[in-house]
Amino acid sequence: MLLIPQGQEIVLSYVHSLERTPVRDLFFLQYNQLCLYEEMVKSHNAGLPTLNPYPGSLIKTKDWLIFRGGRRHWANIHCRVGNAEIGKNVLSIGGRDYELYALYPGQVICLSVALKPIL
Repeated sequence: MLLIPQGQEIVLSYVHSLERTPVRDLFFLQYNQLCLYEEMVKSHNAGLPTLNPYPGSLIKTKDWLIFRGGRRHWANIHCRVGNAEIGKNVLSIGGRDYELYALYPGQVICLSVALKPIL
């Protein structure tokens, strides 16, 4: 278990297993939820939206498609972890990286929020 303050940025990065393209999901902790603020996808645009999702926005840069907003949130997220060849899941919290693919290769992990007093 990791103790993380409310509002802390959490980034879950992985390589999409089919497309073999990088994906970055940016979450914030809010109350007892993991709130998805932004998802960044490197893609060739095939099959992806061309209009802004509601609520939220779609931003295209030279290298990334960025889905921002949308108010999606979860009490917990189950994540299938890849390995050094497929997936390469990395969890980044407060500037520290946790290479999930090395710690939990091929396993399913659960990211969840439990409120705890800091004192």
